[in-house]
Amino acid sequence: MDNLENKITNMIMYYKGLCEKDPHNLKAVIDFGIFYTQLGKHIEAIEMFKKALTLNSNDYSIWRLIGISYTKIKNYYNAVMYLEKAYQLESNDYISMNWLGKCYIEIGRYEDAVNILNKSFMIASKEYVNWRSLAIALYHLNRIDESIDAFERAMELNKYDYESLYWLAVIYKEKYEYKKAITLFKKISETDNDNYSVHFNTGICFFMINDFNNALSSFNKALNIDNNDYMLYYYIGVSFYNMKDYSKAIDYFNISIEKNNTYSLSYYYLGLSYYAAGIYDNSINMLEECIKLDESNKDAYVSLSNAYSAVGEMENSSEVFNKYKYQ
Repeated sequence: MDNLENKITNMIMYYKGLCEKDPHNLKAVIDFGIFYTQLGKHIEAIEMFKKALTLNSNDYSIWRLIGISYTKIKNYYNAVMYLEKAYQLESNDYISMNWLGKCYIEIGRYEDAVNILNKSFMIASKEYVNWRSLAIALYHLNRIDESIDAFERAMELNKYDYESLYWLAVIYKEKYEYKKAITLFKKISETDNDNYSVHFNTGICFFMINDFNNALSSFNKALNIDNNDYMLYYYIGVSFYNMKDYSKAIDYFNISIEKNNTYSLSYYYLGLSYYAAGIYDNSINMLEECIKLDESNKDAYVSLSNAYSAVGEMENSSEVFNKYKYQ
């Protein structure tokens, strides 16, 4: 490790020496910036590339290097400014176009992203990453069918592009084509079994088609990766509730509430679970908490009315039911 650090230090001193010896040595300044880039020192790289611009402001590749470096520190607005200048200087520079498209997506300029990426395809049409970027921009413009086509094109060019595959799975999930989404999520998990989002979304898809056993299997895989998501505990709880395992449902809803005590549906289903288990006082408490958080939940009023009725508090039951009628 020390030997590597010494080599890096020596290279930095070497480039500094070159630049100090001849401040107008453009190649040395650019090479120094590229070396900083390779070290992940993007701020230092930007400084060197900007110094290079003072030596030649008409070289589009320097503007491009600065723009790309800004993307590495997630300063997309500055990246756009420099990449647009690179494109202005060289309209056939598809690399600048591609990076510009990605940056436009990051700052929400999706129409601009589509336009610039389509121009880049006229020069280089087989860059799978750019098809993916185009697909993402189209997705955000709600041009879903075109987005699917673009993601599929990216997959044709690179069958190992699992990011595009993930996007496709998410889109099919949002289109309520859960079985198709499950097939794609499972394909991703074959090579990336430690991906929380893949297992969680697979579980959601199984949940939505009422396959609660498989939903729980996927949710548990997600739980082994990250046990801090209150929504995961919520969906596990609802799965157990639908399977009539109210004791386990109660356990998971309580954990969900520990993680986030402002999500009204956790209280609602916990109240239903207590009611189904015959623990009516707890049911009343949870349903009241639900209504405090969300007064528009009509089903909660009906369930609370039933819970009051179950403990013989008919006056409270009637009062709550009347509130439900006026919601």
